[in-house]
Amino acid sequence: MGLFLLSFHPSLSPNRDTDIKPKQHVHVHNSDGREELEQELLFTKESLRATIEELETFNEELCSTNEELQSTNEKLQSSNEELETSKKEM
Repeated sequence: MGLFLLSFHPSLSPNRDTDIKPKQHVHVHNSDGREELEQELLFTKESLRATIEELETFNEELCSTNEELQSTNEKLQSSNEELETSKKEM
């Protein structure tokens, strides 16, 4: 049986290049299992890429929702200030 090690160095930048190749170290004692490990690695890489894309889309949606909430908050603060001013005038 061989040793299989895969390590990733994720970037926190939202503009990161998703084509960055993970650092990989594969040591296989028997070459028969190498092809299977390579297929497994390819599947894992594709799965992780799809997950990253989903997370980036989700992050964009969260940012948009956050902007909407901030706008609503500003409107509410303005309305509260107007209400306080009206109360003082009465």
